[in-house]
Amino acid sequence: MIKLNLKITLLQVTLLSLFTGCGGGGDPESEPQEISASVPAEIKPPQTKNLVAPDDFEYLTMTPVELNVESRSALDGRSFISVYSEYVRNQNNDWVPDFDSRLLIANFSPGKVKQQLMLSANTERVLIQIWSLGEQIELVEHEALVENNSIVWAF
Repeated sequence: MIKLNLKITLLQVTLLSLFTGCGGGGDPESEPQEISASVPAEIKPPQTKNLVAPDDFEYLTMTPVELNVESRSALDGRSFISVYSEYVRNQNNDWVPDFDSRLLIANFSPGKVKQQLMLSANTERVLIQIWSLGEQIELVEHEALVENNSIVWAF
């Protein structure tokens, strides 16, 4: 008998929670309210065929840059200059150029180079390495800024 009463009580609680969870209630005389979702108007992106550039517009991916490097002291033996656009510092704080990014390799005798290079328009810095091949191999290197379409370094 106790088991039967317990089962009936559990059934009543379950049914009561089902009816309560279904909503119900409220004024039976009132009209149901519509729920309206505002749908934004479809926005169409501009098409490239509709874009117009002014007649004087120029887009250059490469730009000419004047390189001017000069040594104020004598270098021992033959010397060569290399200029790189991509490079990093390693764990020893040494420059490590990406050899595929070399912009120039040239003779640096008698201690100066003045030459025009073509750099990508977004290049802001370059690595300059000068190798001197005298009795001892000597490396002088410098990270130079590209300013006003020129790179200048005197050492």
